[in-house]
Amino acid sequence: MHAGHLRIISEAKKQGDVLILGLNSDASVRRYKGAGRPVISEQQRAAMLIALRDIDFVHIFDEDVPMPFLEQIGPDVHVNGSDYGSECIEAETVKSLGGRIHIVEKIPGLSTSQILSSIQEGPGEHE
Repeated sequence: MHAGHLRIISEAKKQGDVLILGLNSDASVRRYKGAGRPVISEQQRAAMLIALRDIDFVHIFDEDVPMPFLEQIGPDVHVNGSDYGSECIEAETVKSLGGRIHIVEKIPGLSTSQILSSIQEGPGEHE
């Protein structure tokens, strides 16, 4: 988890009364990001997230896409980072359920992949 995630979570909480966070399982992260990911297990990620005051519920989903989870909860608002955009793969599902998409701009230069790359390169590379 990094400051970009916290920004999205904070903005998501402002969009409604209850924040249900969908969290990719370890297996789905591996399928999406490749071997060696996630760095932190789903149970540990869920524990960190639920400890945040803005998050009311965390649901771990194993599918490669969030549509089945979204169909179950029928959100009024679905929040995504700007890297996914308003025409994200789940937009049609959310809109068909009467919800809307809310996009949060990313913090430039901040991503888990960039953080991991920086760690692997070692000290001094990005100072």
